[in-house]
Amino acid sequence: FLERGNRQKNQNVMNTAMYFKNRFILPIFLVATFIIIESRVYRCSPQVSADVPLRVTNNETVAIDSQRYSSGDDDKPKCGVFFFFHIPSTGGASINKWLWTQKKLYNYTYFTEWSIAVNGKGEFSSSAEGIEAKFNNGMNDLVKNIGPNEWRISHSHILSSYLNESDLVMDYWRASVEAQGCRMVNTIMLRDPLNHALSLYRLHATKSSTREEWVRHLRSPSEGGRWATSLDFFLYDIRNQRNPYGVSKNEKVRRGLELLKRHFDVVAVADHGFYLKESLRLTG
Repeated sequence: FLERGNRQKNQNVMNTAMYFKNRFILPIFLVATFIIIESRVYRCSPQVSADVPLRVTNNETVAIDSQRYSSGDDDKPKCGVFFFFHIPSTGGASINKWLWTQKKLYNYTYFTEWSIAVNGKGEFSSSAEGIEAKFNNGMNDLVKNIGPNEWRISHSHILSSYLNESDLVMDYWRASVEAQGCRMVNTIMLRDPLNHALSLYRLHATKSSTREEWVRHLRSPSEGGRWATSLDFFLYDIRNQRNPYGVSKNEKVRRGLELLKRHFDVVAVADHGFYLKESLRLTG
């Protein structure tokens, strides 16, 4: 009797785990896998110009034929701006610490402007637009009057950049830097979606949230709420809710890949070694 009871108990545990996996984890994992697979292929992102149209394939990814900086590029610029887009819970704090170390070692100009998006009461920040405006103004100044042997560093984090609507400013910053004979290097670190979600789960109690609310955002890649995936952070930051326009998961993936390939030069997925290697190669 006891043996049958133990077997039944084990079976119930397995059934619960399988339900959780199929109902909550797999949907978000499968959606985010598209962007991770494509990011591994295009780690040194291609350039998109007006005469290089995007081609959307059947699986909602974006294909491009040109590249901004090839792996064999030996033309090492002596000046430029290094831009790090920091998604929460991706290991970005370690990268930012490394950048701060470079600033102290070589006296680089270092700029950042960000703030917490959701406070301990679970309330969204009322200063999101002001933080973004300060960041944009600071970047506008950062890309001007770069010395012939000067590198500058920018750290974009929570509330800094709203990438879904930042095409024009991203293009302006790059054009301004390159017009001075310098190089704009835009970088980002992504993370496996399951590990990213579990990392955020550790914070739910500090945001006056519950396990049930946190799990809810895994059920659908498109619904709103306070909790966001790495793709949501990349596209919309976290201003007043996740996925503010209510677009489909396929559209979010398509738009995310478009922005990665249009603007970013180093795209790494949980690979700090690759990130540092490529960053050093592109900055000379």
